[in-house]
Amino acid sequence: MRDSEQSTPSASFGLIRVHGRDAKKFLQGQLTCNLDEVHAEHSRLGAHCNPQGRVLFLFRIFEEQEGYYLVLPGPMAAPALHLLKKYAIFFKLELRIVEEELPPHLDERARQEWRFFDLSQGIPQIYPETSALFLPHDLRLHELQGLSWDKGCYTGQEIIARMHYKGKLKNHLSRAQIHTKTQPHRGAEVYLPAAQGGKPAGFIVDYRTIRYNSLYELLVLTTENNRASLLTLDPLQNETWEWLNEHG
Repeated sequence: MRDSEQSTPSASFGLIRVHGRDAKKFLQGQLTCNLDEVHAEHSRLGAHCNPQGRVLFLFRIFEEQEGYYLVLPGPMAAPALHLLKKYAIFFKLELRIVEEELPPHLDERARQEWRFFDLSQGIPQIYPETSALFLPHDLRLHELQGLSWDKGCYTGQEIIARMHYKGKLKNHLSRAQIHTKTQPHRGAEVYLPAAQGGKPAGFIVDYRTIRYNSLYELLVLTTENNRASLLTLDPLQNETWEWLNEHG
């Protein structure tokens, strides 16, 4: 099977449309990105966080047909819609998942512009298994222009800003190719080998099978274990990890 056919499970995308007089005002107070930087020709990566600053879902947002569209993994569309509706009751807008009434040329745009979602590029996605697990800095959103520091308040902003200006990052996003017989799961812990104590070293963000027993993994690892030569999905065995890029 060719690599292009071995896509990450749940690779399909979902689409949420936010339309109405208060759409921009509402989203500006909820999302980490700045809506002033979003239009038809320029989309933006962003996140919706809980009050504790943890990422509930990630998306790519663009403006089209007098509304905003959030592109995100298919399994996150319904949970994301539910989360947004909790905050939208005092705003004049409509929130819904778009299924059949897709905006013009969205499929082509999704295949091209939203290749950033491909973990082979080191860009994270959030699924139900990892929702509320990571802080934006864990996922490099501060480097991916997914955080705005001058647009005003949004949900979780105080904690996120404190981390950015005063905190020392404890976790880092890294990408590796691993060789393992163990089936990975998003949100699962990875460990040091048993000979090194078998302690947890971080979490799986996402993965993609590239060939038999060989995977691309996107990981959030603690600082001290960020480039460990050996890590494992199973504390009882050692596995080979080949770091693929400079992230972390």
